[in-house]
Amino acid sequence: DPTSYYFYKLGADKHKEKPEEELYDTLVDPFEMNNLAKEPELQSIKSQLKKALFYWMDSQNDYLSESGTVPFFNVWRHELDAQGPQFNYNISEDKVGSLEEKKVDPHNFGI
Repeated sequence: DPTSYYFYKLGADKHKEKPEEELYDTLVDPFEMNNLAKEPELQSIKSQLKKALFYWMDSQNDYLSESGTVPFFNVWRHELDAQGPQFNYNISEDKVGSLEEKKVDPHNFGI
């Protein structure tokens, strides 16, 4: 949905310097300076790690799933769809309150 995409894009644009995926050989590169996530020879390892991560997340009743979408949570400090000048965060007026029907309680998610 376009409203959700707006907020995902806003977050991605705010952190442009961060890659979507990261993979490091911490024995060789303990300070994680060389991101190996795009190396073709490591794609099978990346796939195995992703599978193991989602298996573990499922066992913990995590709110994320491999095939699901990322939910928007009700939070107590600052909502994504509210103006937040104190956080240097401003959104267009037409987006204020636009996630109201899409938010979930993180403490009762999936229960």
